Amino acid sequence: MADNSSSYSPSSSKKSAPHEPYSEAKLKKLTQALLLERQVRNKASQRNEIGFHITNDTFRLFPYRQCYLWSFYLDKVKVTHASGVSHVDDDSGFMQWFTGFVKRRVQDLDLTEDEKQEWASVHVLSQDDCGSDDQVNWDKWLQSHAVMVLFWSPAGRCFGGLWFDRDTPFQESDRILLSHVSGAYAHALYMLQRLEQTSWPEKVKNRLWGTNLRRAALIGLGVVALFPVRLSATAPSEVIPLDPYMISAPMDAVVDDILVEPNQHVEAGDILVTFDDTQLRSEKAVAEKEVQILSTELSQASRQAFSEDRSKAQLALISAQIEMKSAEISYLNQQLMRMSVKAPHAGQVVFNDASELRGQPMRTGQRLMLLAKPQNSELLVRVPVDNMVQINHDVPIRAFLNIAPLKQYNAKIHYISYKAGADTDGLMTYKIKARFTDTDARPAIGLQGTAKVYGNYTILAYHILRRPVAWLRKHLGL
Repeated sequence: MADNSSSYSPSSSKKSAPHEPYSEAKLKKLTQALLLERQVRNKASQRNEIGFHITNDTFRLFPYRQCYLWSFYLDKVKVTHASGVSHVDDDSGFMQWFTGFVKRRVQDLDLTEDEKQEWASVHVLSQDDCGSDDQVNWDKWLQSHAVMVLFWSPAGRCFGGLWFDRDTPFQESDRILLSHVSGAYAHALYMLQRLEQTSWPEKVKNRLWGTNLRRAALIGLGVVALFPVRLSATAPSEVIPLDPYMISAPMDAVVDDILVEPNQHVEAGDILVTFDDTQLRSEKAVAEKEVQILSTELSQASRQAFSEDRSKAQLALISAQIEMKSAEISYLNQQLMRMSVKAPHAGQVVFNDASELRGQPMRTGQRLMLLAKPQNSELLVRVPVDNMVQINHDVPIRAFLNIAPLKQYNAKIHYISYKAGADTDGLMTYKIKARFTDTDARPAIGLQGTAKVYGNYTILAYHILRRPVAWLRKHLGL
């Protein structure tokens, strides 16, 4: 009985040839090539580091005596980096010949368009491929075997390359590895060249408009910049008395004492300020003494008038002198009464410091302090000239006092100075006065804080750029 099961016949089947295993040396070189490619791409924005890695680290793929990295721009060859040296001397005899030699070799090469579409093309050269003059210099400065790598742009233009030379021939494996890493070299150098040659407006455009996320962010910023906001300005503010009574010096005198404290409540008739009355009292004492003397003389003249006609004539003169001195004493008494300044009505005295007034000479009418009613107060806002805006009177001022920064006070504008004036610290400001809208919860006089005044509506971009533009116009005339 025949056996119908299939059997394996070596002669009837073809064995697939096994792949030749990669040697450890080949795997190591391939790994080094990948590492070199990554290093160059990571340094794509630093020309010096790229040149150093290319000319020195490529030695890990295959040995060579010398490597030169050169650029080709505007029909001119320039060696930018060389292995083993930190600086390339362009004026040396070797460099003068080498750059000319490379330029001639590039111009003499006859490459197809397909070859120029690659990032890099590798060309093995020898001394026999050159003319007689170049052979002499080659023998003088170069080794007998060399490889020239050309870097090609996407437009098919050579923008640089590499030169390797050594005394042993280059193998096919060396050419393949070099072709692979040279493509990465060319791509990194080309992108760096594009970045360096890009104009700054294009760089800004690429950086800001490069991705969809950036485009969306810019569009969002544009929409926000057109958002309508009310023009506003922030300035220091102070609660001041409304229609206060001014306490002033009644005459030219020196302040003797201040009998009240700042913000103290006083009643009508309370003495506020006393002036030095030493001189007035001295003048009064002298006048009273003179009246006594004149009265004695008048008495004597009256007794002598019965017998002497001369004494009768002196009676009228002495009487006139007594009346004049009496009037002087009456005037001095009135002045002494004015040496004490009293409160005309009840209220709160407003001034800075009593020690600043004591001993100070005052002129008639010079202000000493203010007498205000505590329930009558308003808000004074000092807006610096550089921060002033066109104020809208219909929009209330929002004020926040330092003692209560979370509590808001609203005030209605009733006065704006038409020109700026100097404050005590020398700052030029516009003065704005506003009455509090909430009459039941007015802050105490003398409190300070920050107020915000409002103008008309504008776009957010103008509100942000208003002060920088004003500064540029002021200082640069733009």
